[in-house]
Amino acid sequence: MSADSNWLSSISQNVANANTTGYKNVETDFSTMVDQVASGSVEGAGVQTSTISLNSLQGSIVTSQTATNLAVQGAGFFVVSDSAGDLYLTRNGSFVPDASGNLVNSAGYYLMANSVQNGQSATPANSLSGLQKVNVDNAGQTATPTTSGSLTANLPSTSTTIASADLPSANSSNSTYTDETSLVVYDNLGGAHTINLYFANEGNGTWEVDAFDASKAASAGGFPYSSGPLATQTLTFGSTGALKSGRRSPSRFLAASR
Repeated sequence: MSADSNWLSSISQNVANANTTGYKNVETDFSTMVDQVASGSVEGAGVQTSTISLNSLQGSIVTSQTATNLAVQGAGFFVVSDSAGDLYLTRNGSFVPDASGNLVNSAGYYLMANSVQNGQSATPANSLSGLQKVNVDNAGQTATPTTSGSLTANLPSTSTTIASADLPSANSSNSTYTDETSLVVYDNLGGAHTINLYFANEGNGTWEVDAFDASKAASAGGFPYSSGPLATQTLTFGSTGALKSGRRSPSRFLAASR
């Protein structure tokens, strides 16, 4: 009866924690006592039980709408700490930021990890010394995509006028320009992209500015690009050299910079 009671207790515990994040089932093992019993047991008890927690068992991985929720696939544990700084191992990855930005799971334990700056860890990956609370408020290595840029240029009014058919926007082998420069922009993963900017004098104080993706340039560099300009803008200057108007055509420049 005692052994069966322990067995039912294990089943009840598993059922009660069916929806507990990171919980591992326990199972009851039965041992038949033949000619002796363990110290402290009553003679003639006959059967003993032991409860085993299946900590290494792979549980089900479910989707989550919380970006900071984590899961372990295969063997392994998260290293966590309590408020006193004592370290523990868990498979409960329901981490969310607290008021200070530290990741804490549903059981109140803080996620611990090595501090990584510039791609290097200050301590060995398998060491428990030097671990810090994972904080997402001021995460380093966070990529910020380029959404705008600025450029200061002095355009020579006496430069040769370029025919319409040969402007950079035509993107032909005959395309030419008055001057050229480049800008580096970054996408949302931190990847760098070079944007080539061309300035072409159309005459009468009018200039065309075109932006091209440098990776689309011809094999020898420059025109023709494998795709057209990301953006085209017309600048008009007055007799004093002051900018009178600047109009940008519908473009994909900002989209491409992301």
